[in-house]
Amino acid sequence: MIKYLFGRKSSILLGVAIILTLVTGALNYPVSGQTQGRIVRVVNTQAVAGQNVVIPVELLSLGNENALGFSLEFNPAILTSPAVAPGASAAGASLNANLVNVANGKIGIALAFPAGQTFSAGVRQIVNITFSVPANASSGSTSILFSDQPVFREVVDVDANTLTATFTVGTVNVVQPNSLPVLTSLNPTFTIVGTQGIILSINGQNFLGNSVARWNGTDRVTTFVSASQLTMAVPAADLAATGSASVTVFNPAPIGGLSNPLTFSINNPAPVITGLTPSSVLLGTGDTSVVITGNNFVAASKVQWNGLDRPSNYVNSTQLSFVIPAADLVNAGTATITVLNPGPGGGAANATFSVNNTVPQISSINPLSTATGSADLILTVYGSNFIAASKVRKNGSERSTTFVSNTQLTAVIPASDLAVGGTISITVFNPAPGGGISNALDFFVSNPVPALTSVSPTSALAGSGLQTLTLIGTGFQSVSKAQWNGSDRITAYISSTQLTVTLPASDLNSGGVGMITVVNPNPGGGTSNALSFTINNPLPVILSLNPVSVQAGSPDLTVTINGTGFTNSSKVRWNSNDRATTFANSTQLTFTASSADLASAGTAILTVFNPLPGGGLSGPANFVVNQPPNPVPSISGISPSTVNAGSGGFIMTVNGSNFVAGSKVFLNGNERATIFVSGTQLTANIPAVDIANPGTANITVINPAPGGGTSNAIGLNIIQPNPAPSITSINPGMVIAGGTQIALKVTGANFINQSVIRWNDIDRNTVYVSSTELSTTISPQDIALQGSAGVKVFNPAPGGGVSNELRFVIAGPISNVSAASYFGDELAIESIVATYGTNLATGLENANTVPLPTTLAGSTVLIKDSAGLQRLASLFFSSPTQMNYLIPQGTVTGTATVIITSGSNQVSAGSVRIVNVAPGLFSADASGNGLAAANALRVKMNGEQITENVANFDEAKKVFVATPIDLGPENEQVFLVLYGTGFRYRSSLSAVSSTIGGAASEVTFAGASPDYIGLDQCNIRIPRSLAGRGDVEVILFVDGKMSNKVKVNIK
Repeated sequence: MIKYLFGRKSSILLGVAIILTLVTGALNYPVSGQTQGRIVRVVNTQAVAGQNVVIPVELLSLGNENALGFSLEFNPAILTSPAVAPGASAAGASLNANLVNVANGKIGIALAFPAGQTFSAGVRQIVNITFSVPANASSGSTSILFSDQPVFREVVDVDANTLTATFTVGTVNVVQPNSLPVLTSLNPTFTIVGTQGIILSINGQNFLGNSVARWNGTDRVTTFVSASQLTMAVPAADLAATGSASVTVFNPAPIGGLSNPLTFSINNPAPVITGLTPSSVLLGTGDTSVVITGNNFVAASKVQWNGLDRPSNYVNSTQLSFVIPAADLVNAGTATITVLNPGPGGGAANATFSVNNTVPQISSINPLSTATGSADLILTVYGSNFIAASKVRKNGSERSTTFVSNTQLTAVIPASDLAVGGTISITVFNPAPGGGISNALDFFVSNPVPALTSVSPTSALAGSGLQTLTLIGTGFQSVSKAQWNGSDRITAYISSTQLTVTLPASDLNSGGVGMITVVNPNPGGGTSNALSFTINNPLPVILSLNPVSVQAGSPDLTVTINGTGFTNSSKVRWNSNDRATTFANSTQLTFTASSADLASAGTAILTVFNPLPGGGLSGPANFVVNQPPNPVPSISGISPSTVNAGSGGFIMTVNGSNFVAGSKVFLNGNERATIFVSGTQLTANIPAVDIANPGTANITVINPAPGGGTSNAIGLNIIQPNPAPSITSINPGMVIAGGTQIALKVTGANFINQSVIRWNDIDRNTVYVSSTELSTTISPQDIALQGSAGVKVFNPAPGGGVSNELRFVIAGPISNVSAASYFGDELAIESIVATYGTNLATGLENANTVPLPTTLAGSTVLIKDSAGLQRLASLFFSSPTQMNYLIPQGTVTGTATVIITSGSNQVSAGSVRIVNVAPGLFSADASGNGLAAANALRVKMNGEQITENVANFDEAKKVFVATPIDLGPENEQVFLVLYGTGFRYRSSLSAVSSTIGGAASEVTFAGASPDYIGLDQCNIRIPRSLAGRGDVEVILFVDGKMSNKVKVNIK
């Protein structure tokens, strides 16, 4: 059994070099700049479902190839019925095709030129293979692969020497055939000629993203909306002339085609008339030029007058003109002016033109006036523009009119219009069209001047209420008004010699003399002579007072006096001194007794005085001012209302009402030194001994006799101050940035119900658990970004304060994978791990010492295993986005937390599943797949061991290429030495197995590789049955777990 393959430490094999490069990040693999060699390739081709497709095979010739053979593998469900024909560059060559395994998706092809003939250098088409693609084939790509069955892959020259060649697979992209588009409608279906471009919606079926709309067979800019709608931009040039256009849609190949056509019309617009200038003329006007304004006029527009064509002039699309001859204007009325636009489209628009009557004018009337009560009157009206239909109007109402001439009318004014004096407005009205109302002249009906001979009654008592008087005289009219001291009063017309007038109670409130007159209004009329009416004041009597007494020192007080004989001139006297008096009615007065009147106790004499005429002084009434008792005090509040137990003495402010100079403040029934501030405020000195202990003290106020009493009690709260909180821990103390909300538990001392957790000095809703525990909820927004947050606890006053601060870590997310397989589900103890994230380090650094450091570029990796034990990991490589490290020996299996702390104190974290075995194999290009990072060990019959590379880096192509493993003669053994990580703690060698190319292969060793930290090694005997297989996959199975797949090439 081969265990170790290293003869000397200085002999670094390719596989190990690749592993070291991956782990330390020291090598940049070239990826471009390939040079070109001999290539046989299947040309990538597009196929249409339901159609045949021709797939060429090309040779990138170097000019010395005489013959070649190969096999192709394809999906027979997609590519069927192949037919092979020589390509354009294979004229004269013999072609043999093996189609025996077509049903299984395999064909063999052999092509040979006659002896001595070769392909010329360059790209040469060697064969064309025609396949049928079923109509139900799904869209997508299918590969055509090269293989060695039934025809081995080989290119030879004219001497039958094998030439090196690369065989490149091809891809057939199956697409569905495009449908023929169908048009069902256009929107709009027409437009007006001269429109400045439109967007035309085309509705139908089978539209594609690359469908093109056509206008009269010419492509137009097209927008795909859906499979049933396109839009097309139609430019103004397409709409410049009337007519129609054919609209079609074209779908490109494959299949597709041209749709049915639909017709789009370009029409003349329908004209619109917005105005006529002028829109009317007076009757008898001569030839008149009219300008028609509007929209949509065209050069072919016609103008009609009442349906008859008139010569017209096209000015522009918004203006026409024509002449109305005088013969059309001899009769008053209206005419219809029409504008006609011809087809296609077009239409008619109408407007009304008026031939109007003139407006009449009045210059004079005869007579100008008459007396009230005159008989029917013939009124002559002089002026101009009168017509036979003219009507004379009196105050807007028509009167019987006779037309004399166009300058004279007569009208009958009936006696009923002259019964009442006043001014009549005379106008003349000419009817429509035109016409109107003339200016107005006034006609006067004059009133007489009235005369007053007597008034009955001639006097009344003040306050006696409403009075009706009878007035006797001459010249009274229905419009006559009786006046009281020059002001109109309600008047009733009885006859031309009698009126009645109503005097309201307000005219009779006070004694005196009022003057009665009668007024007739204009025209004429005037004011009569005046007669007097006397109002006598009564003698007042006091019956009662309300109130009859008040306390001394009261503020201003309104007193009501009840009695009889009061007038609005009555005066209340207080101890013979007049006071401002308010008249309510004849039985009630009020006045205000001032605070000065009520300052001292005593009795005041009240009387009421009425002035002349009549009047006099009432009898007296007594009003008593009493001495008041002290009130019962009331407390509304104290300040302060809460104090800390054990604090010093203080001055308390007591607010309330009914405080007096002798008021005293009591604490728990004990008098305290008190200062009277006002009737609503006291202060008291509270000594320290009163508040030494927690509790509630009752505060009261006592007013002394007379009256007085004890107030309500208010409690003074004496409380114990809150303690200052402290924090000892928070749980969790760290989360991964971007997570969901979390419940945060804070542990410490001196927590109270009112304690508040602060997150970065911002209060959070807090749940009190106990004096040593609080909790709160931290939202996703609080932990969205990498960093940290300060956690404190605040206790409110009294006392209280802010605790010490603990930092809550918001770690950036990381991804941990095997550095070999890039699998991340499970990671093994002492395996090499690659971690990816951001802000992992402040720079880039490789490990260059043994033992490996635990700090690189200022960063550390801490592993906290499922038992809660913490270990620093050994580091291979450190950069801002990647860390490579070793899972420490002794790490307990289960879920572990990986915490990375950078030199700038940025924290990143993630969880991993730690197991004993998680096999991973390194690949040559460090991708976790592809060519293996491995060696082949050849053991000869004489015991000599030769180490060979299985992959080499092609500097020209900048890629790793396989070095085929030659299994050699039967007496030699070849072992594949794989390098990986994560399987050194396998349960036993018997629990390790492998397959190469699907064939079970013996594992002779699986364990830690010497000299290299974290690197594991597996030695596999290569079965000789694999000879000639070419590229094969290698898979390792350890304790029932499968590794990633890598490849080798076996010659």
